[in-house]
Amino acid sequence: MTPSKLNLVPLKYKDTYIEYMDTCAENVLRLQDIWENCGIPDEKIYKRMMQLFQWINERWTTVINDELQAVEEQKVRVQTALDELAELCSQLEVELPRQPAGLNLQQQLDWVESSSSTVEEIRSQRETLYAALRAQESELVATMSDTHAWEMPRKATPRGVIRTLPNDENLRELTSHVKMLREERRIRLDKLQPLVEASCTLMERMGKVPRLPIEEELSSVPAERWNLSQANIQRVIEARDALSLEETHLHARHTAKITQLGKLFDRLDVTQAERNELLEGLTHVKTYQSVARLEELVAEYEELKRANMAIYVDKLRGEAKQWHAALRIGGEWQEPADIQNTMQKGLSEDLIADYERIIGTLKAKHDRLVPLFKLLDEREQLMEMLREVEESQKDPNRFKNRGGALLQETKKRDRVNKNLPIVAKQIIKFLDAYEPENGPVIVNGKSVRAETRQGDEKRPRSVSATYATPLKASNRPLHTTPATAMPASQLRTRSAMLKRAGTYTEIKPKISTLRQTPSIKSQTVGKVYTRQMTMKSPSSNAKNKLSAVKRGIRRSMSYGDFETQLSSTDEMHSTRIIKHTNERETRSKSRKLIF
Repeated sequence: MTPSKLNLVPLKYKDTYIEYMDTCAENVLRLQDIWENCGIPDEKIYKRMMQLFQWINERWTTVINDELQAVEEQKVRVQTALDELAELCSQLEVELPRQPAGLNLQQQLDWVESSSSTVEEIRSQRETLYAALRAQESELVATMSDTHAWEMPRKATPRGVIRTLPNDENLRELTSHVKMLREERRIRLDKLQPLVEASCTLMERMGKVPRLPIEEELSSVPAERWNLSQANIQRVIEARDALSLEETHLHARHTAKITQLGKLFDRLDVTQAERNELLEGLTHVKTYQSVARLEELVAEYEELKRANMAIYVDKLRGEAKQWHAALRIGGEWQEPADIQNTMQKGLSEDLIADYERIIGTLKAKHDRLVPLFKLLDEREQLMEMLREVEESQKDPNRFKNRGGALLQETKKRDRVNKNLPIVAKQIIKFLDAYEPENGPVIVNGKSVRAETRQGDEKRPRSVSATYATPLKASNRPLHTTPATAMPASQLRTRSAMLKRAGTYTEIKPKISTLRQTPSIKSQTVGKVYTRQMTMKSPSSNAKNKLSAVKRGIRRSMSYGDFETQLSSTDEMHSTRIIKHTNERETRSKSRKLIF
């Protein structure tokens, strides 16, 4: 083999090639001997040997060409691997590894494969992290439809290829975006969850069956699975507000039904035990179910109300008669014309409303006249006491027991003389305030004012004189001392009262006092000087003291002022009257002890 041919043989195949060629040469020479011994001509032997050597050379050329082709392919593979490594580093934006010098093709290929595996590991880590972040982002964006996904910037490599692999900066941006989405979801969930819970609580509290899509979502879908978009949160807020308003309306319906049932129960005279049994579990439970039950009860008792309307009308008529009797007007109560006209049309709610209106008017009038009725009752008691005193005066034995019946008679006479003018004055004062606005007051068919004045005129002088004096207008009790003449200052302003026969005498004012002009008498209205009569004991050095008593000028009083004045005490002026009477009785006892 020529040296040029041998140089083409790869180094690792050179020994094999030499051995192969030696073996082929020995076999060709052996064939040549065989052919010569067979008598084959030399031309044919030479020709055959040349064919054999040509075949051997062609065969070896094929091997060499295959080997050279493999080397070329390896070079291409190494270059391709280098290009791919460079492109991958460019995509990942990492530094390309430096190739050591003096490497053959195989070593170059091994180095490229090692470097590619290192870069591929970096690529795999980034792709794994990128895929995980993208998955989290997709999940968060799915729960918040109004948010958007992060878009990687489109950037070309030095070779003009659009980069599709994320670098470190892209991963940091995507991580920050996912973190922001997660925080936004937490904020929205914290905002939505109380709304959903409040809406569910409202629906449960009302016993509401979901009918709208939003109500079905509220009752079946937990807050974690909700679409946390701002529009959806606004829908939940509106649904919560609507449910709250609906609950308010439901409570109003419940209250109205309870009130309506109460009126029906009152009208049908349902006992408290029956009411408690019917309304058990319905009074404080305000659900659609309880309201439906209340509506059933209302419908049922409305039917009973219509069936018992005649009985109720009779009851109202009797109540109106009772209030008419309470007003002491006298005579039977006559139904007004409007009620008679309504009754001609038959039983109806209008008739009941007219009766209730009349009863309300009678009640209001009675409430305004209650103070007058108390005064009239008190006057009647005093008049009865006066009649008893007058009857006792006819008894011829009344002077025998000076400490018994005669003393009681004196006390009663003093009480009547003192209190009857005050009561009469209060009655007139009440009428002055009441009648200008409400008309004259009739009791038992007679005018109260006329009866009061007529009774005042018929009373004895000892009673009527006290009522007419200026001092009595101040409603102050009389202070007198037994068997002692009254001061002149008091004699000028009032006349003495009639005392017990045989013990006291009437002290009349002087003629000069009675002849005083009205101008002189009017001066005592502003300030009156009175001398307090103080009882002296043997060891007492007390003297009569002159004191000034200021009195205010009387002013006009309206009915409202008078009613306020009367309502300030439960007993009106009875307490004061009894108090003054008790003080007088106490002073009488003390005088007896002294004398």
